[in-house]
Amino acid sequence: YAEALAAYFRGDFAEMANLLRAEQLRANGYSEYLHALLYSVAEEHSPRADAAWKAVATAHPAALLARLKTAESAIERGQPEAARPEIMSILAERPQSETALQLAFNLSRRNQVDGPVLLSRLLESHPSCARLVDAVKFYNSAAEQDKARRIEQQLALCAPESLQYARSLADSGRHSAAAAYLQSMVSRNPLHRSARRFLVEQLLL
Repeated sequence: YAEALAAYFRGDFAEMANLLRAEQLRANGYSEYLHALLYSVAEEHSPRADAAWKAVATAHPAALLARLKTAESAIERGQPEAARPEIMSILAERPQSETALQLAFNLSRRNQVDGPVLLSRLLESHPSCARLVDAVKFYNSAAEQDKARRIEQQLALCAPESLQYARSLADSGRHSAAAAYLQSMVSRNPLHRSARRFLVEQLLL
């Protein structure tokens, strides 16, 4: 089991598959979990990967990852309402699970009651650049421009050398502001090639 799991984390999936063929491991209770991991890497939300995760979730109801993967697969198949009860159940059991929070938010984007609450919890748990961009789009779509602008300001500090704030400005048609921000980035770090390239693009618009 340990060798197969180590092969998974090394990215040596051929070795992992070979180890899973061993008679001793096939009879091991962890075999279904390892197969589910392998199928997910190779086929993502394929029927075989989905079946493997379902088998793990059925055999081990406390296996959070298996339950989340099964819910994700249902969403991918266009069955969000089928996944909702399980996702909300997981969230009730594990309120700090970022994956469960994200899935619940994705299902509640058009719900102006649950959506903002779930988004607020996501931002509290981990205000990543991608999550902040998502929040700006959410509040803009809800016609809450003041909130969107406040969140957008945080993009300037979400990660070192990140271009997300400039991209947000550019995406909303504020090319002069994006160019000014990019110019300040290039002044601080003349070797930031992506910022220089993006600056030229904005100056040409």
